[in-house]
Amino acid sequence: MPSAPTKKKRIQWIIILIVVLSFIVGIQIYTGDRDQPLSYQKEKMSETKPQQEKEAEEDPSYLPDGLKAKSYDEVLNYYEKRAPGLKRAKNNDMTTSPKQSVSLPDHNGKLYINEIWDSGNKIYFLYSVDLSVLDGSSSQTLPKVENIHIQPLTGNSKFDKKNPSTYMMYPGNSGMVFNHKLYGIAVLGHIPKNKDTGPQAIDETVLASFNMELPKGFYKTDSVSVKLHYHPDEMHITTIPLKGTYQKNGVTIQPKELDVRMDRISLKLMIDTDKDLTPNIIGTLVTKEGEERTLQNLKKIKGQKNLYQVNLQPLSRKLTDASIQIDGINYNKDKSYSFDLDISDYQKQDSKTDHPNYKQLHKKVKKVDRTEIYLAGKNYSQNGLSLDFQFESLEESPETYMAAGTMDDFEDANHLKRKVHITTDAGETNSVPYGGRKNHMSIYLNKTILEAASEVTITFDETTYYQVINHSFSVNASDDRS
Repeated sequence: MPSAPTKKKRIQWIIILIVVLSFIVGIQIYTGDRDQPLSYQKEKMSETKPQQEKEAEEDPSYLPDGLKAKSYDEVLNYYEKRAPGLKRAKNNDMTTSPKQSVSLPDHNGKLYINEIWDSGNKIYFLYSVDLSVLDGSSSQTLPKVENIHIQPLTGNSKFDKKNPSTYMMYPGNSGMVFNHKLYGIAVLGHIPKNKDTGPQAIDETVLASFNMELPKGFYKTDSVSVKLHYHPDEMHITTIPLKGTYQKNGVTIQPKELDVRMDRISLKLMIDTDKDLTPNIIGTLVTKEGEERTLQNLKKIKGQKNLYQVNLQPLSRKLTDASIQIDGINYNKDKSYSFDLDISDYQKQDSKTDHPNYKQLHKKVKKVDRTEIYLAGKNYSQNGLSLDFQFESLEESPETYMAAGTMDDFEDANHLKRKVHITTDAGETNSVPYGGRKNHMSIYLNKTILEAASEVTITFDETTYYQVINHSFSVNASDDRS
């Protein structure tokens, strides 16, 4: 039987061994974090930069220079351009950071889900992929998220549990490369929506799996749990009352208020005129900090006479002083016109190619009300022919002139397609998609219309005019949180 001193010494050695083992395990746990997904942290931009912003390492030479970021700041700017308002949302804790990763089948690398922002209209998935997925592959196809499958975890989910679906607005594009990772963004439409009240609140953890294009083909990943959060009230920043009146040439415009939110900006204004307005306004919101947002689509406010709303993309920075420049409005007259075009050259083009063939032109096709209409170009593709037109006024500085704004109205979203018609020399008659803004417009002809035709007559049921406003209203923002 060992003596007491010997037993005491043995206990001391056991304690020392436990301490050493704990130290080794601690090292393993610390270094093991390198295999965890990179965290795209929610932070003020002035605070300490995240781990990804270390000096850039050399990335594969065959990648286009335009994809390579020199710093993580460039990655953040890339995200902000594709998800306007993201920086402000991060600074106000509106985003979630799942910090989830999933191995990619048949490839040496992982997909990391770094951050999610549900803006109400769109759900942005910010992800990154190890460039090691390119190892051992002769393909230089960059990894890309093609689809996202959402499956609920609870019975009272806002998502359909019986039929897990792919909810996708557009796939993740090529992204930015930094420190051997490709950073991309994929976008879903906000799922729970009410036709009258808009996006509904959501606070739910769901399973998400990702269909990806990888160097060796298309693959679906295993599911990971992600938190989706959105509440309309949390998005509101401030409502700014506006003043001022424009009154000229039978048009009165008064801006009423600017509603500033994380997910959008809404301008409410009164337009009083006896003209047949189209839902199209041309203008710009310009902030003191240099951000610009385009005014484009007018929407009638139900139950309120002559009141309209224009929705704009959200701002990245705090709004202080700004100006609203209204360049002009569009209206229609009940006056039709038409012209003929030779389209026989479509058959001579290689319409089977995957690459459209654009032919630039400047051919006058019609003169209407002191305005000449020119065929500016033809864009040939395997699916059809896109015709580009340009309107040129014969007056030097007209206050009102014929234009290419939309002929849609406020009541019927399909009205647009019924106002532009084509008739071919082969006897084909149909309405065609039409779109335009100010002095440019495009008309698309499907290949089924073109196959047996050599000439087409294009008829417009109404004539659209552009009325110059050229007036600026001031915005004084004194109550804005960011």
